[in-house]
Amino acid sequence: MKPAKETPLTALLIGQILTEAGAPAGTVNIVPTTSAGRTVSRILADDRARVLSFTGSTEVGRILLAEAAKTVVPPAMELGGSAPFVVLDDANLADALNGAMVHVESVA
Repeated sequence: MKPAKETPLTALLIGQILTEAGAPAGTVNIVPTTSAGRTVSRILADDRARVLSFTGSTEVGRILLAEAAKTVVPPAMELGGSAPFVVLDDANLADALNGAMVHVESVA
């Protein structure tokens, strides 16, 4: 896992939790870096890379797809979202819909 530079400690904690839960040694690898492009290129060029999983911007997703295509590493991506929108059971649905539409229009 190459965590976002803004949240490396979260990824390190996830790695620690997985290790404490019994993940076999070497199956959880957290790689914080300030050189994301170079680091990810090296990871994707390695024959052991089996899949590219990425959540983030469409712009970065395109770059990663091109990089993964060089060695035919299949992608699993969630791109382009800018914010989650959760509507609970007790919400006013008309207000929730209006709030969601305002957000979509402001992003577009």
